Amino acid sequence: MAFAFHRSLVSQPRELDEAARLLRLSKWQRFWRVDVPGGMIPLVWNGMMSFGGGWFFLVASEALTVDGHSYVLPGIGAYVATATADADPGRVLLAVVVMVVMVVGVNVLF
Repeated sequence: MAFAFHRSLVSQPRELDEAARLLRLSKWQRFWRVDVPGGMIPLVWNGMMSFGGGWFFLVASEALTVDGHSYVLPGIGAYVATATADADPGRVLLAVVVMVVMVVGVNVLF
């Protein structure tokens, strides 16, 4: 996300810089009135992709085994791991549907 915002700042047209100078915007005003709106699309896009991609690592982070001991944290990732271990396709499908609803819901909110 930081690289996307940096890229949006670097690729701004010179006319925006000139307009900010002519309007005598302070650095703080320029940041909030020019830079943030110009970088919002890459920030929102990367936020949605990061959140969606994080769901794929949820199972590995909530159900882990270390030195022969299994640790399960409460959450949908542990639910998927338990359903997979029990070979229950109905529960796995339910968990996948819940994950899809969450990702679409967050994308709609963004």
